[in-house]
Formats: sequence, C-alpha cells, structure tokens
Amino acid sequence: GREQGQQKADGSIEIELDMSRQELANLVGTTRETVTRTLTALKKEQIIDYDGGRIQIMDAECLKRMLM
Repeated sequence: GREQGQQKADGSIEIELDMSRQELANLVGTTRETVTRTLTALKKEQIIDYDGGRIQIMDAECLKRMLM
C-alpha cells in the first residue's frame, strides 16, 4: 500500500491530517460522532494517540489486523 507519515524513534508512525473530524467523516462516509468515538476508543486501547491534526499510530500491527 501507499506509505504515509513519519516513522518515529519509538517505532510509532506520526501522520499529519490537515482536515477536521467532519471532513474525515465525510471522506470515509460516516458521521463526525462515529469518527470521534472510534478515535477515542483506539486511543484508550493505546493503538493510536491524537492531538489536533496529528495522529500517532502506536501499534500499527494491531491497527492492520483490525482493518482486515
């Protein structure tokens, strides 16, 4: 697949997203609330971290398994 983001020293991948949660929701065909709920759940499970327009993937392998 297409590579995005920057590999950090700790092995995580940081991605800059220049879009709002509403724009992200529109892109994937869901609601802003679902995007927020999903990001919050992934953060709670320590799969990702996020702050504003930055998402840090902490456990890429787990995220890949979830998407398959």
